[in-house]
Amino acid sequence: MARIHLLIGDDAERRAVGKLLDDGGYEHTATGHLGDADLFLVDDHTLPDVRDALRAEKRARAPEFCPVVLLRREGTRIDPELVSRSGDDEPRTVNETVVAPVEKAVLFRRLSNLLVRQRQTRELAERNERLDAFAGKVSHELRNPLNVLSGRFDLARESGDEAHFEVMEQSLDRIERLVEDVLSLARTGDVEVDPQPVALSAVVEQCWETVDTTAATLCDETASTVVADEDRLHQLLANLVRNALEHNGGAVTVTVGDLADGFYVADDGVGVPDDERTQILERGYSGSGHGTGLGLAVVTEIASAHGWTVTVTDSESGGARFEFRGVERAEP
Repeated sequence: MARIHLLIGDDAERRAVGKLLDDGGYEHTATGHLGDADLFLVDDHTLPDVRDALRAEKRARAPEFCPVVLLRREGTRIDPELVSRSGDDEPRTVNETVVAPVEKAVLFRRLSNLLVRQRQTRELAERNERLDAFAGKVSHELRNPLNVLSGRFDLARESGDEAHFEVMEQSLDRIERLVEDVLSLARTGDVEVDPQPVALSAVVEQCWETVDTTAATLCDETASTVVADEDRLHQLLANLVRNALEHNGGAVTVTVGDLADGFYVADDGVGVPDDERTQILERGYSGSGHGTGLGLAVVTEIASAHGWTVTVTDSESGGARFEFRGVERAEP
C-alpha cells in the first residue's frame, strides 16, 4: 500500500485530505518532518518552508523518482522558483499540482500516475543494479578460462607438449557453457512457456542422453505426467544434471522422483551447505568455484515461469536435493 506524507499546515484541510486518502485506501502520515513515504503532498503555504528539504530528499533517492504533489488554493500565486528546478542537475520540486477544493477523482488519478512512475523507476534501478552485478560476474567468469587458454597456448607453442591442449580444450568448453547459460537466461526472460501434459520420466531419459554422463548413474523413480513446457523442462533437468556432475567430479548418482505436489532431483554427492542454499539459486553465484554460477539461475527462472517454487535441501544420502512444488499434474 502506498504511503503518503502530508505537509499541510491547516488542521481542517489536513483532516479533509486525510479522509479523501482513507477513502482511496492510501496510508498517510502528517508529522512536521519528512517521513518515510512514497509520495509527498504539500500545500502552498507550507511549500516555502519545506522546499529545500524536499529537494534534498529527491537528490538522496535518485535515480528513484520521488513524487511531490502541490495542493494549491484557487487564486494563489506560486513563486516559480518554489516548484521548478534550482539548477540543471536538480530534480523538479513539484511534479503535479491539484487545485483546492480537491476533486477526489482528479486527486486519485494524479496520485496513481505518479506512483506508477515511481514503481517503474524503482524497478528499473533494481534491474540495472542486478545487471551490473551480473555483467561483472560474466566478465570474471570469462576472464578466468581465457587467461588459462592464453597461458597454455604460449606454453604449447614454446614446448610443443600436447598435454597443454587438453587444458585448453577444457577452457574452451567452459567458455561455451558460459555463453549457453547467458543465452538461456536471456531467452528465459523473453519467451513464454507453453505448458502441455508431459511424461516426466521420458524427459528425464532424453535429458540424460544429451548430457555427458559417462561416469554417472541415473535413478529414475518418477511416474508422473506434469503440465510443463517440454523444452524448458528439458533445459531445467539438464542444468541440474550438469550441476551435479560439476560439483561431484562426475561419479555421482542422480535420482528423479515424485512429490505430492511436484518432483525432485537429488544426488548422492557432497551436498550444499545450509548458508548457501538460497544463494546458489541466484544469478552468478558459484560457491565452490565450479561451473559458471549461472546454470541454477536458469533453473530458477524456468521454474518461476511455470509458477513453481524451488527449494534446496539434503538428499537421503546427504547430497543435494532440489524440490519443485506447485507443479500441476495431468492424467497419463
